[in-house]
Amino acid sequence: YINNELGILYKQKKNFAEAEKLFLSATQIAPSWAMPWANLAGLYAQMNKKESGFAAAAKARQLQPGYQGAYLNTGVLYEKYNNFLLAEEFFRKSILLNSRHFLPFERLGYVYMNTTRYAQADSFFLEADIRKRGFNFIDSDGDGVTDHFDMEIAPPPMPCKFDTTTVRPDDIIGNFYIAL
Repeated sequence: YINNELGILYKQKKNFAEAEKLFLSATQIAPSWAMPWANLAGLYAQMNKKESGFAAAAKARQLQPGYQGAYLNTGVLYEKYNNFLLAEEFFRKSILLNSRHFLPFERLGYVYMNTTRYAQADSFFLEADIRKRGFNFIDSDGDGVTDHFDMEIAPPPMPCKFDTTTVRPDDIIGNFYIAL
């Protein structure tokens, strides 16, 4: 877990070599865990390592077929390399597994824009917007679009909206939320 989380932090800092090393370490420590493989797929998309990205995504899907992030990152890879048909398929599978996450809806919007299906694009952008309400997103590359890679920048600290005095010392999720 720690190596995976450190990999995410190094990825956010654009230290891709260290992030890759930590994700790979996480896959060795926990060989049956899909998340570091899915994170590697996303990292490789940013690094333009096409074959490595698809291999990592396939490994994540093999290890945990019900993990939404593996399908999302596979869709991102296909979209990056202009295979919009397969990108659509993987984003839709991601939505079937978890319809609450905004990103597959947003990426489908871009897929539909790129394939001139504007009405569908509009409806998916609306669905993404509904899911994003109440969250802060930063346009890190200044292109006017909050996209997958903009998520690499941490949003400003959000106030904790629950009574932190009720969190027990052994409540991992509660303490994690407080730490955020």
